[in-house]
Amino acid sequence: AAGEAWTEASAPFLSELPLKQWVHLAAIFKRPQITTYVNGQKVGSARWDYPVGQNGDLQVGRWSGSASHAGLIDELRIYHRALEAEEVLALANPAGRQTAAYRDLGPAKSEAKELARYETRWATLVVGDDGALLSLKEKGTGRELLATPQPVLAVEQKQGRRLQARQMRLDSGLLIADFPRGAGSAAIHIEAKDQYFTVTAADLKVPDAKRFTFFQLSPAPKEYIGNMAGLASDDASGVCLRSLALEVDTSFHSPVPQFRASTTAQHGLVGPSIGLAAGPRPQLIPMLRSMAENEPVPKSRVGGPWSMGAEETRGSYLFADLAAKDTDAWIEMARRGGFTNLHLHGWWSTLGHYEPRAAYFPGGLDEMKATAERIRAAGLKPGIHTLTACISPNDPWVTPVPSPHLIASNHYTLAKPLSATDKTIFVNELPAQSHDVIWSYSGNGNALRVGSELIRYAAISREQPYAFLECERGAFKTQAAAHAEGAGVDYLQQRYIAFYPDPQSPLADELAERIARVYNACQLEMIYFDGSEGMRSRFGIDTMRWAIFQRLYGGVTEGSEWGHNSWWIHSRLGAWDHPVWAMKQFHDAHIRQASRFRLTDLLEPQLGWWAPRGPSAIARGHFPDELEYFAAQNLAIDGPGSIQGVHATARPSNARIDELLTVLGWYERLRLARYFDQTTLQQVGQPGRDVRLRQNAAGQWQFIPAHLAKHRISAVGNGSEHWVTENPYAAQPLRARLEALYSVAPYDDAKATMLADFADLDALDNRRNAAGVTARVELETTDVKAGGRSLRLQAANAGDSARGAWAQIGRTYKHPYFSMMPGDALGLWVKGDGSGALLNVQIRSPREYHDCISDHYIDLDFTGWRYVEILLRERDAERLTDYVWPYGGGGSHAIYRNAVDRAHISEVNLLLNEIPAKGKVDILVSPIVSLTSRRAELASPSLELGGSKVLFPVTLQSGQYIELEGIDDCVLYDERGELISRFRSQVEKLPRLAEGANTIRFGCTPPQGHSARAEITVVSLGQPFGGRRPVAEIDWKRLDREYDIPRIVTRLDGADNVWNIVRRSDAPGGQEKPPVLEIELAVPQRAKPEQQVGAKASGAFLAEPVLAIGEQSVRFPVRLLEGQRLVCRDQATWRVLGADGAEVATGQVAGAFPTLVPGANRVTLASQTQPAADFRVIVKTVKVYR
Repeated sequence: AAGEAWTEASAPFLSELPLKQWVHLAAIFKRPQITTYVNGQKVGSARWDYPVGQNGDLQVGRWSGSASHAGLIDELRIYHRALEAEEVLALANPAGRQTAAYRDLGPAKSEAKELARYETRWATLVVGDDGALLSLKEKGTGRELLATPQPVLAVEQKQGRRLQARQMRLDSGLLIADFPRGAGSAAIHIEAKDQYFTVTAADLKVPDAKRFTFFQLSPAPKEYIGNMAGLASDDASGVCLRSLALEVDTSFHSPVPQFRASTTAQHGLVGPSIGLAAGPRPQLIPMLRSMAENEPVPKSRVGGPWSMGAEETRGSYLFADLAAKDTDAWIEMARRGGFTNLHLHGWWSTLGHYEPRAAYFPGGLDEMKATAERIRAAGLKPGIHTLTACISPNDPWVTPVPSPHLIASNHYTLAKPLSATDKTIFVNELPAQSHDVIWSYSGNGNALRVGSELIRYAAISREQPYAFLECERGAFKTQAAAHAEGAGVDYLQQRYIAFYPDPQSPLADELAERIARVYNACQLEMIYFDGSEGMRSRFGIDTMRWAIFQRLYGGVTEGSEWGHNSWWIHSRLGAWDHPVWAMKQFHDAHIRQASRFRLTDLLEPQLGWWAPRGPSAIARGHFPDELEYFAAQNLAIDGPGSIQGVHATARPSNARIDELLTVLGWYERLRLARYFDQTTLQQVGQPGRDVRLRQNAAGQWQFIPAHLAKHRISAVGNGSEHWVTENPYAAQPLRARLEALYSVAPYDDAKATMLADFADLDALDNRRNAAGVTARVELETTDVKAGGRSLRLQAANAGDSARGAWAQIGRTYKHPYFSMMPGDALGLWVKGDGSGALLNVQIRSPREYHDCISDHYIDLDFTGWRYVEILLRERDAERLTDYVWPYGGGGSHAIYRNAVDRAHISEVNLLLNEIPAKGKVDILVSPIVSLTSRRAELASPSLELGGSKVLFPVTLQSGQYIELEGIDDCVLYDERGELISRFRSQVEKLPRLAEGANTIRFGCTPPQGHSARAEITVVSLGQPFGGRRPVAEIDWKRLDREYDIPRIVTRLDGADNVWNIVRRSDAPGGQEKPPVLEIELAVPQRAKPEQQVGAKASGAFLAEPVLAIGEQSVRFPVRLLEGQRLVCRDQATWRVLGADGAEVATGQVAGAFPTLVPGANRVTLASQTQPAADFRVIVKTVKVYR
């Protein structure tokens, strides 16, 4: 029904509880049915066709106010599934509860006596005769490291009953708990080593035991909780529980720490052990190193307890889809970016057999090995990426005959014979709800195995007769065949377009051998275990990781799944997939998490994977300030990163990639050298603070604070073209970036499709509100702007704050979902109420189509009707954390990375937020249409500040942008970041940004038939800052190569071809030893290679280039053609290389090579002849300090 209404349902138990006897109550919810049971017998039912959840504390025995139950409560259980009737009956078994007698013992207090005492060098552990851990005391300080005594062990039986140690005896070194009512016994063995304790699940005599929790404790230190390390600590002390066997399950609950170690019937209930390290925090790593050296766990020289402070774990890596022929180009790219490791990706032919990819390594493993040697010879470390347990559908273990050892997560049997051509598979069992009906990267898959045939289905019948429908027989090039009734039908586990091996099968061992064969042959120095979470079980992931690692000779290890048992081999923790939207906010969340890893898990952080993206159909590319923010925040916490999505030889998606990597390389080298003092790093690391790292005129590295204030002009003429911006620094000339945004087809466009027409209010089924907020909707047919009706959305906030006051109304779509194609934008009219609240128009895609949340904000700071254009590419994720929403932020792929699957929309929602305290919101929204985005042109854009207008004599196309840095420093870039031209703005003198508030107005000649849309970023700079550490504490070897931002020269006019490079003077001996200057001059190809096939060459060339540095110069007697580059690395020999990397010419430098002086050096590029109009040369310089 329209509007908000309170709905409830109830199912009866019994009118009153009988006195002095135990009664078993159970309520089962299997949507939409609630069933109630008393003493195992069904007594009532009700219908409730809504999801259920719980928020806040869960209370038993009280509705509200004081207690409503005066009596005893025991064996409370909450299950994450609906129990069957026979399970309820088993739980209600009254054995042992026939008597009504009980005694009120008053407040619980321990009268236990010490049963056993164990001592290491650092701590004393005491177990009581009541089966509880009584004490874990730190020696030296006497600090108690237990928050509270509690039973040391417990057993869970298959019917759900939990037995807990209440009394314990010591017999032949075993601590034995005898459970009441003849339920059996359990025994553990505790041993004190010099540095740590071990606890072993020694014996279990309990029928139908499902889980044996053989050790549990509540640590007192709780400031830092690390699940992967199993550590609870503060700055003084710590308690660390470590699994010593794959069969051990661990759990580490917080914020109130509850550590448990258990075994299961599935993998063996007795035999496995854990280690326990406890004592002063500075001694935890030595304790854990001793444990690793003496216990049967994988050992890594730079992982687990050896991660912290290891120099190998400090370096960053570059993802390299590297072909052997391009090795030198990748080495140079890695050096420019300051990387220590080249991380080979995509090197395999298929996942599974892991043969080197022939297109990259025609010579097979031998050539891959030789490539690794070349990388090492260049001073870099080679590593490989793996998708750990993944097996490609085209791997020989899948096709033409699939391995019987591929994991099947569900098993069925044929209800009818299946011929080789049947398209329907009838089965006896109900297909699981988790089965998808598509084959997708992020889904569970739709592949079945029957005998040696793989089959894919497109639909499922979960009503009898159960069946998989619309089947593709002989999928993945297997052979379709007939199968008899009763034959097994296996649902194969899939994730990331891959299958997985049973972790305890020969296939898992073979796969581990395949990876180890390549790693060891190439003597690689890093491995990334990606994709192992597709194993979908803790045991499977751990088993696969250990199987691979124990076959390797060592090196840095990272992985995508941060399970407890992987800690022993993990070197770094924290890699996230790169963001597409809100890069800085995303990295803030990453830094918040990763900066705690050294404290919580004793591991170094990893702050990649970042990607300097170019523009795409879903989003704009990344700007230099976004990559610099990434680099600066990493520097502040001395955290390594990684970069992906680049290529050393292909046309870059972001044309400014060399500039971006140069700046990143500055940060990385200075970080590895430990150049800056701690005060400087603290300033740099302030969340949300932008800085620019530059050398001053004396060659010293400094930071310049930068304030970047963004403003989006949604349409010139609607009021958004004038706004107020803040300058937190002193008055200064205007600096800005002007980006032309895409426009949108008109509301009544012929290709428009209806996304939400609000004709049926009952279809708006996705409703929820924050506490204290009420909301309602109704149709309005009088005040209508478009579409024949309006949706009135009203919300009231009874709370005292607008913060967190939100309401949602929307519609959900089931498979096959809703398509908004061909649109990639929205159009709607909104009648604002001036409340200052926020309207969020949200589009979602489901899990199996990459799970996306696309938020688009409309500030309700206006009254009356306003037309709003929303582009999916302009997601408002940057503002997500400004508000409280009923969904997460952090590193969410759905919010920051995944694009809307426009053919599969699962939700369309309207959310109100910041509803005024004790106030309300009342707005109208028109039907929402799906539209296509359009390119537009903004002619003669301008900015007006303080009565002075700065006119830019260019026409901006959608995606293009201008960077204004000074009166003579104005650059026009295309959407990829390709420099189009340098020009001077039309103003005598740049207007000045006053300190504080400034009113700015944007203007342009708008496009015909479309809105003029732009984003303006006003940049203000503060005073430089930065101090370095003492000379002796800086690792100057890390600063041996210093790259300059490449200079793109478009004219030889005495301005465009003149710039400065700086020689530092602060290194030991820096005044006496001038650096070797490496030079590269390149005439780039102006079009994509595929566009050049059969096309006429531009004729661009550079004849006999001369590079002058100060008063000295060097001349190269050669004619550089388009696609060629001249390289001089040693100041003596030059080479000319073609576009394919082949040498075209070579020669010797005539005369002395120019020498850099400390500080700024003026550089000029000249040529023997005046170049053509489309002339362009990229000049790269590198200073190599000896």
